[in-house]
Parts: sequence; structure tokens; C-alpha cells
Amino acid sequence: MELFPDMGISTDVAGPFSTAIAMRPIELVLRDMRRNPDKVHRLLSCAVQCSLKWVERFYKETGSSAVGFADPVTTTDILGRKDFQEFSKPYMKRLIDGIISITGVAPSVHICGHTKNIWLDLAEIGITNFSLDNCESLEEAKKTIGDKMFLSGNVAPVDVMRLGSIDMVIDAVRTAIIEGSGSPSGYMLMTGCQVPIGTPRENIDAYIYAARKYGGRARIGRLPPQMGT
Repeated sequence: MELFPDMGISTDVAGPFSTAIAMRPIELVLRDMRRNPDKVHRLLSCAVQCSLKWVERFYKETGSSAVGFADPVTTTDILGRKDFQEFSKPYMKRLIDGIISITGVAPSVHICGHTKNIWLDLAEIGITNFSLDNCESLEEAKKTIGDKMFLSGNVAPVDVMRLGSIDMVIDAVRTAIIEGSGSPSGYMLMTGCQVPIGTPRENIDAYIYAARKYGGRARIGRLPPQMGT
């Protein structure tokens, strides 16, 4: 911060379920959900407390309220909706409420994989900024929860950014802007997850080029004027 005073600073923590499986192997946590559910709840509560300790320290040291979390293990590819509602949802809410209490601002949230079946649950617990994986339909998310939260995503990071051609990157960016730009609460172009190591520089340049070409003069809830009506 002293060397780059004009540069913003942010931090991320892992979501409760992802933190839990970092402390105990996932196969054991999944087994415990049936055999020892009380212990799973204790583990998840501990995970939230640990994450909030870091957020407190970060906010105290930097004054920045830019906090987000990713919880890839809470995807419905691993947890069914019923299990999500019992074991993940309450602790995600605790984490969100805790971050808001500390920083005054709701965190951004990313969940890898399929999340369609829990979109409305995510809205219920106060998620207002949601990053969507590329395996889900941005158009459908816009129609389902676009009036409830700011959306971002979801250019494919591997099939397009890492392995695709320049033309594929440009086309994917254009499609994402078309699908996401009319979202009532706002939309930001992003990849569906982290850009992999080894992604060609020319593909990153193509992404930036397409974002500027098709996303310029964008306004919330509207398709950019150069994209038509």
C-alpha cells in the first residue's frame, strides 16, 4: 500500500464448506453428514470463525472493504440441494453477515460448477454479487436472479481462454456481453473461473480487445449501443 498508494487492495477467503474439507478429507466430511452431522456443523462453524478472523485483521490493517469468497465444494455437483440447505446455506449466511458486520459491505461470491438448483437459496441469504461458472447459462441466471444480484461471468477459462483460438475468445466475450448486459442489477464480464496457467498471451489480448469493442458505453440493464437493441 505504501509503494502503490493508488492501487486498490482486496482479499478472499474460502467458503465454509471448502474450508471444512481443507481441514478434514472430503470423503470423511460427506460420510459424517450421515453418521455424525453434529460434528459437521461444529466443523463448519469453526470454518466461519476462522475466515472472519482473517477478514477482521485485513480490514483493520488496510481499511479496505473489498472482500470476497469462493466455495467450490458447495456446488450441487457435490451436494444435493437438501444437503446444501442443511449444511452449507446457514454457514454461508453467517459468513456473509459477519463480513458485512466487519466491513459494512456484502462480499462477492463465486461457486464453481452447477448452481442452478440453489440460485434462489443464494438470493435468500443475501448474496448480491455472484460470479457464475461457465457450465451454467448466463441468460437463464439473468432471468432467474438478475433482479436480485449483480452477476459476473462466464467465459470458459479452459475450453476458450486456454485452449481456444483468438476468434473463439472474441466470440465468447461477445456472447457473454449479449447474454449478461440486460441483467437488471448489473453485469460484469469475467471468465467462469480462474484463468489457467499457460493461457496464451494472444488470447488474453483478444479478450481485452473484445471487451472494449463490445462492452464500451455499457449501462446497467441495457445492451451496449454498439451491440444493437
